[in-house]
Amino acid sequence: RIHVNKNGINYYPIEVIDDFFNGLVIKMIYNDNYRHRMILLDRYKEINYNFEKIVGPMEYILENSNFKQYREYTQLTFENKVNYIKKYWDLENQNDDISNDLFKEFYKRVEYADRNFGYLSTDGWYTDRGKIYIIYGQPLEIKEEFTSEGEYVIWVYKNNKQFIFYNRYGPYILIDTN
Repeated sequence: RIHVNKNGINYYPIEVIDDFFNGLVIKMIYNDNYRHRMILLDRYKEINYNFEKIVGPMEYILENSNFKQYREYTQLTFENKVNYIKKYWDLENQNDDISNDLFKEFYKRVEYADRNFGYLSTDGWYTDRGKIYIIYGQPLEIKEEFTSEGEYVIWVYKNNKQFIFYNRYGPYILIDTN
């Protein structure tokens, strides 16, 4: 770790991992204590959501919460799906901070999945890792194993829930879950 001392002040470089939604989350261990801080950047900047981007991933939310809504949603036209999403998240009601926060987290996960798990012409949200990331969020731990058969990535969540992805010569495929 490189640090620079200027005029009695120590500066430590911080790797920026995810700078989405006008903020940085800095996580650190200091004196055996875990700390994290959120730094807002340009907090008054308005975010323009692309609702068309979440039409597909929205099925993951409905599929796991209400099968009747899921079935109705899958039969809608594309334009009606966009309108359905706006109503589902109650985005017109600016007083509902909980709904807005949940929507922002969902949107953030879709963006992350698209940036990190896409393969060739497949959007990241449509891949196995993208789907699991959108539903469960960031894993607590990621383990990697290599064998002569291929590469395995194991995502560990709380309560020791694990998802095992396999990659031989292409995209990672979910092969096991517990």
